[in-house]
Amino acid sequence: MSNKKNNSLVVSNSCPHTMLKFQLIEKYVARWSKVLSASKLCEWLIFIDPMSNSGIYRDSNTNAEIEGTTLRVANILKDEATKNPNIKILMLVNDISQSKINRLKIESTVRELQDTDNFKIVTSCEDKCDFLKSIGKNLKQNRKSTIHTLLFYDPYDADIDWEVIEPFINRWGEVIINHFISDPVRGLSQAKDKLLVYERTYKTTSEQLRNEFSSDPSEYRERLREIIRVKRNYKPDEYFISGFPFFNRVNGLLYEIVHLTSHQKGFNLFKSSAWETFNGHSSNKNRKADDDQLTLMLGDYLPGDSSCYTIQNIADFLIHEHRGKDKVFIPELYKPLEYHEIFPSGCFKKEIKDFLLAKGVKKSRLGRKEVYDFSNLE
Repeated sequence: MSNKKNNSLVVSNSCPHTMLKFQLIEKYVARWSKVLSASKLCEWLIFIDPMSNSGIYRDSNTNAEIEGTTLRVANILKDEATKNPNIKILMLVNDISQSKINRLKIESTVRELQDTDNFKIVTSCEDKCDFLKSIGKNLKQNRKSTIHTLLFYDPYDADIDWEVIEPFINRWGEVIINHFISDPVRGLSQAKDKLLVYERTYKTTSEQLRNEFSSDPSEYRERLREIIRVKRNYKPDEYFISGFPFFNRVNGLLYEIVHLTSHQKGFNLFKSSAWETFNGHSSNKNRKADDDQLTLMLGDYLPGDSSCYTIQNIADFLIHEHRGKDKVFIPELYKPLEYHEIFPSGCFKKEIKDFLLAKGVKKSRLGRKEVYDFSNLE
């Protein structure tokens, strides 16, 4: 079934990669909300979903109904509001289909997600761009620095309207974009009716897309980041961007989930959430067949795959960063990971250390502190 046809269903079908996307957003929002609820600088958390669907999906394998992003996030934020009465949480949820919004309301009632003094879900049914323009205008008029937003922009194709996203890039908050790379990669030479959409998304001409981008996903990925940096008006050098690709069952690249923030803690929380969702990898790509063959040829060492890094690749990166140093304490050991676009600094630390030791890094103690020696590596 095509994305467009599936998206027209009140209860859309959900593939394994879609369920992983739900899990990633759910995991991140749980951590994000706890950090901000504990902050004295934050009075309001606002989660914004302009393309929510009905909140319910059908598992393509079992045919069972499962919760999508909106309901998972609502459960988390309602719980956070209950635990922290001093924080106010608002969910602004929209879909162009009234049938989907009606189903979402029913599912919210079943789960007892009704409004409270500090938790509220506001639904609407309109075009996603009109929805975001209205919110952006209201937030611009209300410049309170205690309002933190999280925009989840999740289209089913490569249709990104930067005009409506830009206000959220330039305020205190986070933006998560589903960048549907496979759409232009497949459709540039086929779907003539979508050329204007691609031109708007990538801020260039269809001729340039054909000649310079063609079917290379990395070109679209880099172009997206260039646009984000241009759109960020305030301290663009202090804006963090991370992105994680999602693949189908036969390792075909579908999209990347891109996270934008001006807060380094949020940046690292999202990276850790992604690596934990992918069980110690940077994507859901199935590397098993390739890894088995490489192991036969190269022994235990597996080279990096930029579309699916492993914990071993993190260890290799740290060896590169610390090579020659004879005294590296724990805080310094993981420091280079805090600024890396993909590698996490907050998870799989034991596994990373195990790989470091297996590669010849020496561990000792100085008093009660662990010390790592990178000075005698080959």
